[in-house]
Amino acid sequence: MINPDELLLCVDENNQPIAPVSREAAHRDHIWHQTVHILVMDPSHQQILCQERSLLKDSNPGMLECFFGGHVTADQSIETAVVSELNEELGIRTTLLGLKHIGIYKSAHTFEYQYRYLYNSPIEIGDIRFEKQEIQRIFWFPIAQLIDIVNRKDSMWSYPGGILEILQKFTQFEDKL
Repeated sequence: MINPDELLLCVDENNQPIAPVSREAAHRDHIWHQTVHILVMDPSHQQILCQERSLLKDSNPGMLECFFGGHVTADQSIETAVVSELNEELGIRTTLLGLKHIGIYKSAHTFEYQYRYLYNSPIEIGDIRFEKQEIQRIFWFPIAQLIDIVNRKDSMWSYPGGILEILQKFTQFEDKL
């Protein structure tokens, strides 16, 4: 559930910790903070698990996205947040060893340092129990088609910065994932 009073760790423009701030204030006042983005990949079929965001979301309600995740709270480490978000949003239980860190993206648009991870283990969509307050539906989508959608800038999709480069790497270096 979205909590506007949730405390996030405010960071400076160089990603150095400053102080806790409410989620609402971070978004309203354009304060730098940290998030985690997790791409869930079906390694045998070159697909990414995508979502239609809940209409209750405070940003991009009803939009389609190819990642899952959320904000890093003031009492969490990045590592704790990424494992927790994957479990909370999709019911996928793993440890940090089950995830691959694929980069950090500095988004001047959202004032976020987005820590990006890949979950690349076989999973059946019917086994996923997603958080209905956050997600309306989930579906597998071919990586090649996602690349095309990003290039076309389809208005139904939300695009985190740098996503095209990540998706292209998946198709070029799939044996290294």
